[in-house]
Amino acid sequence: MTRLSDAFGKGAALVCFITAGDGDTAANLDALVAGGADVVELGMPFTDPMADGPAIQKASARARRPPTYSVSPPISAPVIRRCHWSSWAMPTR
Repeated sequence: MTRLSDAFGKGAALVCFITAGDGDTAANLDALVAGGADVVELGMPFTDPMADGPAIQKASARARRPPTYSVSPPISAPVIRRCHWSSWAMPTR
């Protein structure tokens, strides 16, 4: 079993999302786990988050401002890194 499958082993799991670099990432991760998050989805700041809602768009804009964010120490919940893929940039066949 992996930490991710263990998180869902009891059925439903609380999955929380934050954008890396929007505020104190390490403190936010710790607070989510302390608050009961089973899994944390960590979004990477994106320059053009058109498909995301206004809250994630604003968080991404704040996270791209200096200073840059740092990697946090390990937390007990599994972390899923979320990034965007622009399929329109791929060559067509």
